[in-house]
Amino acid sequence: MFYLITMPFILTIVNSEVDCGRNCVCSHSAMKCTGTYITTPPDNITDVEIINTDFEELKTEFTRDPAAWSRIISLSLHSKNSTSLPNGTFKGLDSLAFLKVQGEDLEYTDLDTFSGLDNLTTLELTYNGYLKTNTVIKSLSHKPTVLPNLEILNISFNGRKHFVDGITHGFSGKAIAEGRQIRTLDISGISFDTINTTDAYTLCENGLQHFYARGISITTLEHNSEPKTCKYLQTLDMSETKAHNGMDLYFPHLFKMPCKVFLLLKSVKTLLLEGIVPKDINITEPTHLNFSECPFQFEHVSLSGNKLRHLNFSYSFHNVTIESLKILDLSYNGLKYVSPRVLLHSTWLTCLNMSDNNLNEMQRDYIEDFTKLLNAQIKLKEVVLSGNSLDDLPFTFFWNNAELIIIDLSNNRLESIGFDVSRMKHIEVLNVSNNRIMILDDSTVIFLRSLHIVDVDISNNPLTCECNTLDTDFFNWLSTQRQNQLMKNVYCINDKTKYQPFTSNHARDLRHTCDIQRLTPIFASVPSVIILLISAATALSVIRRRRRLKQLALDQIIIKIRKNELPYEFLTFLCFASDDKDLVDTNVYQNMNTAFSEIIGVDKDFVCKGDISYRPGFHIMDETARCIDKCAVVVAAVSNKSCQRHWCEKEIMHGYNIGKPIVLILLEKIDKTLMSPTVARSFNTFVHAALITDNNEVRLEPCWANLCKSIIELAGKENDVRERDVENDMEDIHEFHLQNL
Repeated sequence: MFYLITMPFILTIVNSEVDCGRNCVCSHSAMKCTGTYITTPPDNITDVEIINTDFEELKTEFTRDPAAWSRIISLSLHSKNSTSLPNGTFKGLDSLAFLKVQGEDLEYTDLDTFSGLDNLTTLELTYNGYLKTNTVIKSLSHKPTVLPNLEILNISFNGRKHFVDGITHGFSGKAIAEGRQIRTLDISGISFDTINTTDAYTLCENGLQHFYARGISITTLEHNSEPKTCKYLQTLDMSETKAHNGMDLYFPHLFKMPCKVFLLLKSVKTLLLEGIVPKDINITEPTHLNFSECPFQFEHVSLSGNKLRHLNFSYSFHNVTIESLKILDLSYNGLKYVSPRVLLHSTWLTCLNMSDNNLNEMQRDYIEDFTKLLNAQIKLKEVVLSGNSLDDLPFTFFWNNAELIIIDLSNNRLESIGFDVSRMKHIEVLNVSNNRIMILDDSTVIFLRSLHIVDVDISNNPLTCECNTLDTDFFNWLSTQRQNQLMKNVYCINDKTKYQPFTSNHARDLRHTCDIQRLTPIFASVPSVIILLISAATALSVIRRRRRLKQLALDQIIIKIRKNELPYEFLTFLCFASDDKDLVDTNVYQNMNTAFSEIIGVDKDFVCKGDISYRPGFHIMDETARCIDKCAVVVAAVSNKSCQRHWCEKEIMHGYNIGKPIVLILLEKIDKTLMSPTVARSFNTFVHAALITDNNEVRLEPCWANLCKSIIELAGKENDVRERDVENDMEDIHEFHLQNL
């Protein structure tokens, strides 16, 4: 595990985009154009993006100045109306190494579409809803060999609209691999009528390292030969795969299958099998899984979202497997019981994620097994047990885990830190947010004081700061944590009043409040009419002042955005389920970008979304985290389908856990029973807006202008939190939402 320590620095970004010809703007070595009739790239340009173009006419444009286009290394194209990529479209682009093509009506590629791209290493044809995968494979199999240096091929989420109409897709690994050494292949989200595993071995022989098949649908899975080893394969992602007979039917046979069946996995280091089992799995009778003859090299295994409810089995693993496995993810399974034997030989684990399960039932019904659950994990550095409705943890629960650095117990029902913390000499992060903690005992506070580098997230707990607790070690410790970013949402209760304790003046204000409470009987004799008049005048003055300050603050934030002085590349990260992509693109993404541009007075993309901003070949959750970090606010387009996608929940909760403001846009009436307990508990705390269909017209309530103004203010406040105390500003934002949302 590596840690990066950085010193504070100030970075000013200057907008360097300038007009550089017909329908184009340039910045450094990049050129962005709109339409088909565009300028010829200047000499220094190597990266070109063209949107709203026509592929047939663009082919002619490329031939106007072949020398200029032959210098281009990266090319991204988008079309609204083109149905095909014609033959010879890219002839002359000899230096092109990266090509991305997206067409809203793109249906097929011609046989000679990719000829001339001998230096292309990355081809992205993802999210083309009408594109027939078969035509792409035929283009790749055209002779003589095209794209001989292709290493990354992404054809994910293609042809989905065709498949609804009954057109299916075949998969030919041999055609993709022949004459090439494909390192990364992404076929996620495609519905295939047939996949033959024997045919796919050609990819293995030619050096396939990363294979992503997330969310594919397979009607027929064929095997024509003995299993073989895919000796270069390091990443295999088969998450949310849907087989014709149901993947749950294969799980019980796992305990009887010989090693040779799994030869394909021998060299895999990252194995993602998330959400592939749609029905409950209950192994209640003691069972043994013997993989002692299988030298798997798994380092990261994820079985998240598989409805593994009751696991009572033991296993034998090869020594190579025991020593290689470092990360295990069993989250979002609804686990009610995990026998300690399941983890007994995973002694080299450094990260264990068992979040969003029902381990409270194991704690209640099998307390002895629950207490011993982590006894074998002596090298464990990170454990995540959030979202398990745990009331407490046994005192000895972490006794064997002295190497722990990160403990996440958020979103439970803990009323105190009752487990022994004295042995955890390396702990750096302790997350107990969203529990029921009112106060920490003196011994726990003393321990936390001794760990000078520890980050304790105790936010969203009903902490008590009554007048008789102001001089306790707990309250004094809270006061010392006010600069900690993890503590910014911490509040405490005093006489049914909610306070934000981590401001420089809070302790003084709270003591002043306590003094007033003691002097209340004296002021009872003051005529109530005078008090009422003074209060009303004061309130009116405060309201007027806050309104003026609010408008001034908004203007200042807009000026900072125009000057690129906020530390964010985008204002919002837009997350949504792939099922809602068309609705979101048409009615959310475009309208939000337009509203931002009108308010700020700058025409640019203010909204980040995955299908545009994710980098090919990188893990989807790593890309999600990277994009959310670059945004000020997370906006989630919520539908009943997205409530059932645990990836959507992961995106929302990642933003929530790192302190990003969350705004929900409801695409339809939401059934909260479809949500996970974690999101359902937090649902009412997020700002809401809703898409309303009225007489075939789709509108937002509140309007887009009000919503976007709120997001701009939130972006400014998020930036201010990094530099100063914002207690009064948070009250202004709350008032703004009450008025506008």
